[in-house]
Amino acid sequence: MNLVKNLYASDFGHLSPGGVRQMIESLSRHVPANIKLTHVGLGPLAGPLPLAIQEYEGLGPTVAHGERAGVNKNFVKRLLHERRRVFEGVDLAIIHRVEHTLCIPPRMKTVLLLHGGSWGMLRSGQRGLGLLYPVAELLAGLRATEVLSVAVEANTNVLRCLCSPRSITTAYDERLFYASESTQVSADPECLVVAARLVPEKRIDIVIRAAKEACIREVHVFGEGPDRLRLERKAKELRVRLVLHGHVAPATLAEWYRRNRAVFVLTSMFEGFPVSAIEAAASGKPVVALESPGTSQAISRIGGHLASEAHELPHAIWRAWRSGNRLCSSEVRRRFSSKAVAENFWAVVNVALEP
Repeated sequence: MNLVKNLYASDFGHLSPGGVRQMIESLSRHVPANIKLTHVGLGPLAGPLPLAIQEYEGLGPTVAHGERAGVNKNFVKRLLHERRRVFEGVDLAIIHRVEHTLCIPPRMKTVLLLHGGSWGMLRSGQRGLGLLYPVAELLAGLRATEVLSVAVEANTNVLRCLCSPRSITTAYDERLFYASESTQVSADPECLVVAARLVPEKRIDIVIRAAKEACIREVHVFGEGPDRLRLERKAKELRVRLVLHGHVAPATLAEWYRRNRAVFVLTSMFEGFPVSAIEAAASGKPVVALESPGTSQAISRIGGHLASEAHELPHAIWRAWRSGNRLCSSEVRRRFSSKAVAENFWAVVNVALEP
């Protein structure tokens, strides 16, 4: 049996929400019989692992949820300190962040899984790190046995030429999100819906303005963050009813999708592969997005609708409502199920494990 270690910078039970968490959980639910998987993170395990053949290895104390930079820094320090023990007898390491390659023994086989990319780092406002990241990303790619990316278009041309990253999708939890038979497509949409952190780079204020211009009375937002007050002021200024639901359980969001006539809108400055868009499409909701690195590729694969500029969003929203997504909800569920994504991933890992 091959021993594979999955390196991630946070406690398995308290991963930050989003595509990375969904991917790790999907890979965990569908581990091949020939692989023993060990998750490596910080702090104690918070919940049971999906399969008996998996283990969890905690390095150092737990870091408070949300301290992402601190988590990654502490994780790398602990991994460097204990790497001889951690990687003894290991056949392959799965890496979710490029800086973790610093901790891997030189000759070890690795699969590098890129969830974002250089363009996202540059557009996040972290200019210093954004300029350094493309170099780190390239060096990590050159080290890896295989490179997978959920947003190949967000990687640099140099990385794509020298490392030939394979495109892979992010999974979603198909046990919760599925099409609603009661959706009244013939009626007008009641609202626009966003599922994202309330931070400037998500540009939710653009959604509020689009609702005003499209004559749609409400915007519902699922997520929490520091941009809450600014968004409330913007909605009041434009006289759009803004409903901020905060963080909710996935089952709660799935039930909301089933009960409401809504168009899902994504306006992020950058994305890896947005799980929230898959969940909406799988629930039978029309999906509209503003073009940006990572987003365009994902929305095209889902069969949603793209707007090149913010002023085109109102027209795209109504077009999406009337025509729906190119892929029906059942096809989205089939293509992006955790099983389909995991089988694709583990096939690559098995090739990488070959002598």
